[in-house]
Amino acid sequence: METVAHGKGVCSDTALLLAGLLAKRDYDVAYIAFPTEKHGVAGIRVKDGQGFRGSDYLTIDTTDKYEIGYCPPSITSL
Repeated sequence: METVAHGKGVCSDTALLLAGLLAKRDYDVAYIAFPTEKHGVAGIRVKDGQGFRGSDYLTIDTTDKYEIGYCPPSITSL
């Protein structure tokens, strides 16, 4: 709720909020955690193997105005 009230939040808060909103609209979503980098993003299901690093999910990084599917080069785990 703080993320909505303040219009900002840490990556995990905004990613989980987006995932929840998309799930409510019947999208197949996931929360993708990168523990080594202490970062988290929302993921949206796509066709087999067309997602992040060959997975079934495209990343949606809510920390900046990134395109869907973009993952910062600093993310090396997973």
